[in-house]
Amino acid sequence: MSVNANSHSRDPIGITTRTLNSGRRLVSLSGELDLTSSGALSETLERELSGGNRVLLDLSGVTFIDSAGLAAIINAARAPGAQVELSAVMRSQTKRLLELSGVLPLLPFVDGQVA
Repeated sequence: MSVNANSHSRDPIGITTRTLNSGRRLVSLSGELDLTSSGALSETLERELSGGNRVLLDLSGVTFIDSAGLAAIINAARAPGAQVELSAVMRSQTKRLLELSGVLPLLPFVDGQVA
């Protein structure tokens, strides 16, 4: 499944989902995760988590993230019964924002290749 949430942006968000060999649902993002695109991420994560899925969030393709994008991730991680993990591969700006905001302790990291 692919979503293009922000057709007016220079770098719109792309969201793809697929099932991994481990049974987890991979949610991969590319582009800008901001106020105009964070709703699409929230909807995707809510749909995946409401089905009882364990979700691996891949932010490696995110070129920009703001507080709205950060809130979408936090809200999903804090949802009752949510099982959200974070791929350890990401751009330095994204990782730094997650570190400074205190989000990293909420999300377990998964190292290595996503399969």
